[in-house]
Amino acid sequence: MTIDAAGRLYVQANKGIQVLSTEGRHLGLIPTPRRPISLAFTGPDKKTLYVPAIGAVGPNGKPWTTPEGVRNTAMTIYKISMLAEGFKGRPK
Repeated sequence: MTIDAAGRLYVQANKGIQVLSTEGRHLGLIPTPRRPISLAFTGPDKKTLYVPAIGAVGPNGKPWTTPEGVRNTAMTIYKISMLAEGFKGRPK
């Protein structure tokens, strides 16, 4: 999870990223095609949200698969331009 400069909380969930107010009220969902496992604001102005997610698509456009007995650790990273700015009160 992460927070923005206004103190809103961003939490990964099965269908995307839940956004909560500083009082804990649900403000909305940022949908993602895959289940997010982490997220972070980054960039010089901290207005880009990077969201790693489980699963990937291969060069043929189909879901990446592995042979039976081999653990599939494929991931996709989504880059989302945001209006909100990430919290700047800590080092990069």
